[in-house]
Amino acid sequence: MSESSLFIKGNISTIGTHILIALQGVLLIPVIIKTSGVDLYGNYVLIVSMLGFIYGISSFGVSYRCHRLLPAAINEQEKQALFLPQFSFHLLSIILLSLFLITVFPWLDNQLFEGRSEFSLWIIAPYLLLNFLYSQFADYFRYTDKLIFFNYATLAQPYLFIVIVLSWYWLFENININLFFVSSSFAFLLVTIPLIHQLKKQIDFKIEVYSLQKLLLNIRLGLPLTLNYIVDTIVNIGDRYVIALFLGTTAVGYYNPAYVIGSLILLFAKVSSVVLPALMSKLVDKGDEYKAQNMINYTIKGYLLLAIPFVAGCVAFSKSLLFVYTNEDISNNSYLIMPIIALGSIFYGLNIILSNVLFVRMKTVLMFRTNALVVVINLVLNLVFLYYFKNIMVAAITTLVSYTVAFLYVLPKVKREWVINFEIKAIIKSIIASLIMGLVLIWYILIFNESMNNIGTILFGILLGLIIYGVLVFVFKVFSKSELRLLKSIFY
Repeated sequence: MSESSLFIKGNISTIGTHILIALQGVLLIPVIIKTSGVDLYGNYVLIVSMLGFIYGISSFGVSYRCHRLLPAAINEQEKQALFLPQFSFHLLSIILLSLFLITVFPWLDNQLFEGRSEFSLWIIAPYLLLNFLYSQFADYFRYTDKLIFFNYATLAQPYLFIVIVLSWYWLFENININLFFVSSSFAFLLVTIPLIHQLKKQIDFKIEVYSLQKLLLNIRLGLPLTLNYIVDTIVNIGDRYVIALFLGTTAVGYYNPAYVIGSLILLFAKVSSVVLPALMSKLVDKGDEYKAQNMINYTIKGYLLLAIPFVAGCVAFSKSLLFVYTNEDISNNSYLIMPIIALGSIFYGLNIILSNVLFVRMKTVLMFRTNALVVVINLVLNLVFLYYFKNIMVAAITTLVSYTVAFLYVLPKVKREWVINFEIKAIIKSIIASLIMGLVLIWYILIFNESMNNIGTILFGILLGLIIYGVLVFVFKVFSKSELRLLKSIFY
């Protein structure tokens, strides 16, 4: 099978998995809000982000060399030499960071939650350790091109989590913040057990440690990626902490549902970070860079053809969706946030796709600089304007501004490394098709205004929009003949 076919099939299967993962997150929000309130949901968002951040920095970049070189590793010995030492270092790191967080969390609880989070410290260590095992083994299969196991892991864990939570609620009619983390830890454990079994078939699993020289070399190479993760996390969740600082955790509960729905389109960009690194690394390492460039350009085109109409759909259905999804209070307070975040997600998604080029070129410092720019702009603007204007709209607008500036910064730098083709004609055609679709949807909303808070009416409107946009895309001949032949070859 050609690399192009592998690329498209990998994207299709991984997109399907990530859609189901995204739906898990989407389904969980109304469960929390409607059973336990906006305040508990705001607390959960902040704590799960905190624990995710601690796990994200715990490798200190040591895993990067393993992830970059594992796709080209040929035999068991090469794979072991790459995977096992970073695993051992990461294990020690996660244990020490767990102890640190247990020590400082009472202070954080007083600062962020006024001592009312009701989160139990004993959960921290098992949650982070099980997350570590799950992520390490899933990543091994991701970078050794065994996406079946990777997709199984990334899909099974979140759905096991939500099944456990809902089962508990069905039996006891009670949900608290500790239940979420215990359930997630148990789901990590159940999914990891078969992954361990599969890994033992691949390599002779044992504890191996780096020499000090190799450890420092790997940290030096991968540390910019850890710094990049830090700033990326601040970009993704920092605005919620600033909102909590100035407006309280209830405002976080208002803001986050609109943010989650408005940024759903990003899952298509994030899929590229799963599929592309391994395929592009193989192609570049064997000197077939032209095919790797085509993969990036196909990804950009496909993403824009989805993201542009997504913004139009958010403009039309924002208030109705939030009303059905959460409640009238959240809908009235945050419906304007969704389309602003959707527009910003176009630029952030492009940054995610372009970062695959920097990953393959080992330009980790540039990846860090790009996200650092987003953080500086986002945090400074939020701190200044939220101080003066106590409104969650400020956070959405600063997000849009920071994503746009970062894209304008990184694009010319990536173009020095790679041939990037945005196909401006296709983008213009997509914008025109989206505008026509948007006008039809506005007409639809005016006709069915009294029933727009009905889920059936909303879903039918979304289906109508998809049909109109899809027809116009083919009428405007957005896809070339070669692209249509490539798509056809996947299914025949």
